[in-house]
This record gives sequence, C-alpha cells and structure tokens, in this order.
Amino acid sequence: MVFRCDAGGIFCVLLTYLIVAYADYVVMFHLILPVLKTSFAAIINAALFNTVALMLCFSHLCAVLVDPGIIPRNQYQIIRDGGTTSVEVPAGWTICNKCAMARPPRAHHCRVCNSCVKRMDHHCPWINNCVGEYNQKYFIMFLVYVGLLCLYAVILVIVCRAMLSADIHKDVEETDPATVVHTVILIAICCLFGLFVLAIFSDQYKSIVEDETAIESIQNRTRRGEIDMEAGGFRRRLSKRALFQEVFGTGDSSAQIGHLSSLISHLGGQCRVDARRTDNGDGLLKLYADHELLRESKNFQHKRSHRVTWRLPTANQPWTQLDQVVISHRWRATIQDCHSFWGTPLDSDYAMVRARLRVCFPSGPCKSARSMPIHCLRRIATAKQYTSELARQLSTVKQYCGGSEHVDEARTI
Repeated sequence: MVFRCDAGGIFCVLLTYLIVAYADYVVMFHLILPVLKTSFAAIINAALFNTVALMLCFSHLCAVLVDPGIIPRNQYQIIRDGGTTSVEVPAGWTICNKCAMARPPRAHHCRVCNSCVKRMDHHCPWINNCVGEYNQKYFIMFLVYVGLLCLYAVILVIVCRAMLSADIHKDVEETDPATVVHTVILIAICCLFGLFVLAIFSDQYKSIVEDETAIESIQNRTRRGEIDMEAGGFRRRLSKRALFQEVFGTGDSSAQIGHLSSLISHLGGQCRVDARRTDNGDGLLKLYADHELLRESKNFQHKRSHRVTWRLPTANQPWTQLDQVVISHRWRATIQDCHSFWGTPLDSDYAMVRARLRVCFPSGPCKSARSMPIHCLRRIATAKQYTSELARQLSTVKQYCGGSEHVDEARTI
C-alpha cells in the first residue's frame, strides 16, 4: 500500500469524493425521492445508483492505495572498481539516469513520485498515484464507473423532468429553484467529467491493445511490429484477449498472469511440463523471464474437483491447493488437471509434476490424440504398448525437473 502526501493530489482525491457525494445527494433528494417517492422504481433506482457510486469509490480507493509497481531502491548492489561504478542487474535491465537505480524493461521514472514504476503509463493527480502495472486495472474500473454514474445521472434527470412535464406527479413543484439549480449543476458535472473520462478511457484502451504505454508512445521508443518477448515485450503480437488478461487477469489468485498465446502454443514438438511455484505474481513473472518460460491458462479442466490434490509423500501437512503451471518455450502442456502448489517448497512442485505427469500420445489416421496419467501406465498390459514413448517422455521430465527417484520409479512399470 502506498500513499503520497502531496497537497495537489490529496485535494484532487477529496474533490473526487466530494463530487460523488454531491451527485448522490442531488439524485436522491432532488430527483428520486421527490418524483418517484416510495415506489418500487424509486427503490430500484436508488439501489442501483448507490451501488455504482460505491463501486466507483472502491475502485478509486484501490487505484490510490495499491502500489503501481514502484521499484525498491538499493535492490541491486553497486560495484565500485577504481573510478568506475557498475551494478549487477538481470539481463535487459537498465540504470535510470534520474535516480541511478536498476529498473526492469518498460519501467519509467516518475518525477512526481521520484521513483521508477513498472510499466508506468502516466501520473494521475486524481488518484494521487502513478498508473502502473499493478493498479492500471483499478484505474480503468474507476473510469468505467465514473462514466456509468454520469450516464445514469443524466438519464434520471431526463426521466424525472419528463415525468414532471407530463404532470404525472402534480404535487411536486416543477419550478422549485433549488431543484433547478442542483439539476443544472449536476448536468454540467456529468457532461464535463463524462467526456473527460471517455477521452482517458480511449487512451487506456489504445494503450492496452497496442501494448504501448502513454510514455512509450510519446517517446517513440518502439517500432510497430517489433517483438521483444524476453524483455517484457513492446507491441507484442498477442490477441486483444491476452493483452486485456495481462491487465485484468483471468479471475484467479495470480490475476495478472494471462493465457498462452496461440502462436507460441504451436512451437516445438510434443508437449512437456516444467512446473514452478512462486509466492506472488511479480515473482512468477520474473521466473518466466529468468527461465524463458511461457504462461499457461489457469482455466483447466475439472478445476473444482482438483482444489486439494497432492501433498509431499513423506510429509504430514494438509492437502494443498494447486496454483500455477508454467511450461518451457519448446513445449506445450500435456496435463489438464495439475498446477503447482501455493505455499509449498519449490522441490515439492517438481515431485508433483513427476508424479502426475500425463503422457500425450500422438494421433493417427483413425484415432485422435489422447493423454494418459502415468499411474494408469502402471498396468502391465497398458505399459507394454507405450514403453518407448513413456521412456522418452520420462527423460524429458528428468532433464527439466531434476532428480531421478520418480523417473526411476516410473521406469519400473
């Protein structure tokens, strides 16, 4: 959680909540209650309008407080050799010429926050924070709810004024000066901020689908069609769905992890599995870069029935929920029901994959491709049919996962 003590930013944040409160006051006490009174329509509209307003405030608060991806200072050691100074950083990282700190690809320096932010888009005073890799989805949600609230308020004004003009509620004074003034102010606020967030939302949409932040677009640092997958990628050739999933996630615990692209999924021969585990999405992304791994979807088959699947054979720990599987550049995944564990040692993930690897057998002229769990191959009659195929796949498991005890055990089937 971050919060900047900036006078201008704090003023904009408080002004945002003040405007939302004022809009809610006008809609409730000058439109819904005087015109619709206690009817069912009044209850529904009041509930919907206040729900949107609460979601707006919640998403705005998340955008304000969530760390946008600020890179911690002194993360890497500075090496001084004579008159020269160097820093040991991962491949593809650069040194910021403003704060002299190591930063990953696509990170930029914010002069307001005085920090480098991962995949920084811009600094927004309305959230008193940068729009970066980790809070961009909350910022976009905030824009969407602002647009919905403005549209809803304008529609309510039009409907209520039309009902008054048609004399549906004759007991309400149509020329009430306070109502007229508040209505005019509300319409002006809705039009002003509605058009404002529409323009910003269009920029955010363009930034996502073109895989280029506002700063990158201004600086013209990339060329159209250029691919830089290992460094994080600028203008990567991914589908819009994959790009949006990188921002909004797939609905699982590591929300920022997207699907494997259809282009990469067809590279290489048969599929092999290399499972890794991390404590958070940021570490998982770093693991991808360090080991040249690709990301696999978390929407796997029979997910609900595999919430508790495996534990260490020699441990007394409770059964652990599966979390994530990542695969090598050269292979596609052959398993449907197995992800690595959340909160378990890295070695246990390797053991899990070796124990639950599903062997994929190629399709023929009259049969489709199918996969088979290793434990099914322990049947002598089945194992005889696939001895060579199983041995070839087990050598791959040994190569990528390390260790041999599970490989040797499976070879005995």
